[in-house]
Amino acid sequence: MANLSTILAEHRLNHIAMPGSHDTGAYLIDWSIDPSLVGTIYEKVYKLSRFQCVRNIVDDWTKTQKLTVRDQLMLGIRCLDLRVMHVNGTFYLAHTYICGRLEDVLNDIMTFLEDYPQEVLFLRFSRDYENRATMTRKRNDQVIDKLHEVLGSYLIPRTADNKFPTLGDVLSGTGRIVLYYKGRYTQRAYVWNRHYIHGGWTTTTKVNQKLEFLANELTRMKRTARNLNELGFTLTPGPSDIVKNVMKRMSVQCIAHNGLQHLAQEMHAALPEFIKEHQAEMSKISVITTDFPTVDFVENVISLNLQ
Repeated sequence: MANLSTILAEHRLNHIAMPGSHDTGAYLIDWSIDPSLVGTIYEKVYKLSRFQCVRNIVDDWTKTQKLTVRDQLMLGIRCLDLRVMHVNGTFYLAHTYICGRLEDVLNDIMTFLEDYPQEVLFLRFSRDYENRATMTRKRNDQVIDKLHEVLGSYLIPRTADNKFPTLGDVLSGTGRIVLYYKGRYTQRAYVWNRHYIHGGWTTTTKVNQKLEFLANELTRMKRTARNLNELGFTLTPGPSDIVKNVMKRMSVQCIAHNGLQHLAQEMHAALPEFIKEHQAEMSKISVITTDFPTVDFVENVISLNLQ
């Protein structure tokens, strides 16, 4: 988005529509590391993962991305949703099962900003839900310390009133990252207040239901100097949806077919019409996130800044 820096220089960062990815790190599953989900159904599934059939099914409903974090950034994604867990002395990104090492992803972000110094990113960290017990306050602090160690020179200090600076003000300095962290941690001046993030979530695999939900969320949102308003342009299956699909898959010899990717394609197809229908309110939006983002998705979101 650096090519829009002159046009958008007077806009606050949260008044610029940026494309984001949901569960950014879930582009792979590292089956070599046991996530230690003791006593859960996920532990039983992991024990069966020696069978390729089981891995195919888990891939269908766990991977939310096809591209690495670096490649997502190169595609144009500017808001990253990074979910963390801890096992065997190491922090990983996770989506129930273990994805990549946190440190590797942080290094990818750093090298991207070194290569493209005019780009600005939103980073949103939280604990992976199924592995939430591994993320104590002490470990959250350790993650934030690592973030500062690797990316410290790029972190934009939180303003005293939590109001976002303009893009022009940011680019005149060295900061390039707005950092949010969801969890218990020791306050830092460079971690922004997550209470100003607005955006709901709902479980459905029906496009029309999700669009209706998003339209209602959009109506409730307010464009302010502090709010980061996010629309999650994704479909989220419930357990019954997954079981139904798995049973169907079993009848065709467990041929891999990414269920989440198919759902993402349905939502991507609906985005242009949604933007057109709600054009009067789209100026409220800071971020639109999705699974398996494409060039068309990125261009549709960025086009909001030119209307």
